Amino acid sequence: MYNYNQDLVPRARDMRKEPTPQERKLWYEFLRNHSTHWRRQKLFGSYIADFTCTKAKVIIELDGAHHQAQAEHDAERTRYLNACGYDVIRFSNREIDTQFEQVCQQIHEEIQRRIP
Repeated sequence: MYNYNQDLVPRARDMRKEPTPQERKLWYEFLRNHSTHWRRQKLFGSYIADFTCTKAKVIIELDGAHHQAQAEHDAERTRYLNACGYDVIRFSNREIDTQFEQVCQQIHEEIQRRIP
């Protein structure tokens, strides 16, 4: 169990109820039915991770256009999540929209590599 900011619980809950179109697509068309268990909007400290597989120690983050402007924040976030023992895989919303099969394949291969 990881310590997290209790004040973020309502925000994480709202984010699960109102995902972005790309989060919705990745969840309902791939991760939800994947052979490993995934969680949406899991809290770590002061951060909310988009998708987490605790068994494989992998976090998937989907980045919209605004993420270009917050590169340092994303780097800090990644360092924190790495310190929690997780590897972060980032995909842009554009990749979800235009290369969905390749994204799913990459995720699946990473999970298979970690959990044979």
